[in-house]
Amino acid sequence: MRVVGEDLVWTNTVYDMDGKKTVSDFVYQKQDARTMLVKYTDAEDGKQKTVKCTKIGD
Repeated sequence: MRVVGEDLVWTNTVYDMDGKKTVSDFVYQKQDARTMLVKYTDAEDGKQKTVKCTKIGD
């Protein structure tokens, strides 16, 4: 993982809750302390997708 900018982080691989490789070339942009926008290429259909993630707990 490498830091691209103050609020951008890039990584090669993202794993789902079962530990299966699901997406690659994923960038997330921190919105605030609890929210991120995650942009990635879907491994199955090859399309660019964006999801909003909210941190739960500490």
